[in-house]
Formats: sequence, structure tokens, C-alpha cells
Amino acid sequence: MPVDRSVVEAQLENLGDFYKFFTSKEIGCLHEVLNPNEVIRGITSGFYENRTWVIVVTNSRLVFLDKGMIYGLRQLDMSLHQISSVAHRTRLFFGEVEVATGSGTKTIGCIAKGDVVKISNILSAEIHAVRNPKPAGSSAPATTSGGTNQSLAGELERLAELYSSGALDEQEFRASKARLLGMEPRT
Repeated sequence: MPVDRSVVEAQLENLGDFYKFFTSKEIGCLHEVLNPNEVIRGITSGFYENRTWVIVVTNSRLVFLDKGMIYGLRQLDMSLHQISSVAHRTRLFFGEVEVATGSGTKTIGCIAKGDVVKISNILSAEIHAVRNPKPAGSSAPATTSGGTNQSLAGELERLAELYSSGALDEQEFRASKARLLGMEPRT
């Protein structure tokens, strides 16, 4: 059952700034593919299988959408339970995110450099939230809608910037990220 366009528009507005180059047709179709209980956590555009896709992280899955030039809609989605790991790499202007599942790895390239770390961290946080649900009555900053998720993404992005600038070493970065995500850091 599709959701109302206004719901999708409100969620996209709450996300803040993400790079969505050449994906307005796909974004226009989001209301058709999202479930009523899904919340968009992050969105960007990238290159996969020789096509430009909109990549959407929700609270339950990772969705790739490609609307054809004339007709048709290609959709690929993965439940967050299927994803075993997420990695990213940045280059001069763009970067890529690798998503590993039991059936292989998908590499999404040509993601705007500013979105690579942001979308990777959001996806990692959502995977963690799905695998480690909070008990009823406790706060869950990584999975609440609106501003809390946006502030988590902002904090993760700030940590990544501190790490890449050299202000944090790898151990400090991992410990801080684990604290934000509510996980115990690995030693």
C-alpha cells in the first residue's frame, strides 16, 4: 500500500541536505514503494550497474530506485537484516559505499563526497538498531524520527570529519562512534 506523497515530502524535508543529482523522477516514485510504517533515514544518488539510482535508507531496508527515461521503474531493496557489513571510501569529489550481504557485495559509486560518510553511518546505525532493538520504554536515538535522527547523523558526520582531519585517532573515533550508537567499542 503506497503512502501519501505529503508524508514522503515531510520526511525528506526533515532529513536536511543530501545530494540527489538526476533522481527527481525516482524521488517522485518513493511514495509508491514505501510502506506506511517506513521512515526515510537518508537519501542520496549514486551509480550502480551503469545507471544512476536514488539510494534510500529507511528504518527497515535499503532501497535502490531507477526510473527509466521513458517508462518503467527498477527497484532493488535489501532488508537491513540481510546486510552483514557496510564500508565506504572517499575520493577527490565522489566516493563509494559497499554493502555486503550473504549473496555478495554491492558497490554504489559516484556518491557525492559529502554524502558518503553520512549515508554509510546512517545505514550502519539503522542496521544496529534493527539487530539490537531497545527494550520498551527506553529511549532509542538512532531510530526515532525527525530531529533526533538528524542530530545523530550530524554527530556521526562531525566525528568522521574530526577523524579525517587527524583530530581523533582511530581508537578515539571508534570509541566515540560506538558511544553514539549505543554499542560497546571493540578493543
